[in-house]
Amino acid sequence: MISRLKKKKPEWIQISSKVSNRPEYANLTTDSIHQTIPPPVNRRNGHGVWVMGMSKPVIVFDWEYREYNPVKMIRKTPSDPFKGVKIVRKRNGLKMVRKKVKK
Repeated sequence: MISRLKKKKPEWIQISSKVSNRPEYANLTTDSIHQTIPPPVNRRNGHGVWVMGMSKPVIVFDWEYREYNPVKMIRKTPSDPFKGVKIVRKRNGLKMVRKKVKK
């Protein structure tokens, strides 16, 4: 018996080509990014994924999208790279000496 390996569906997709000319697919343009949703009741995820159209869920087939992985960047306030560093002049050039910082 041959077992079928189910391909895991991505959470985010990027549309690689024009999907359809129907008005429900108007927001699915080339290079747009969408989050996938579970299929509606009594529907399957056969050869595609479900995304939200203009007003109802629509299916995008496997050859019409590529997987997209959003990078969640946490921006921190930039710290001073020279905090706690004292620059001392030497005979041959400059020397950086780290000094203790009070807390």
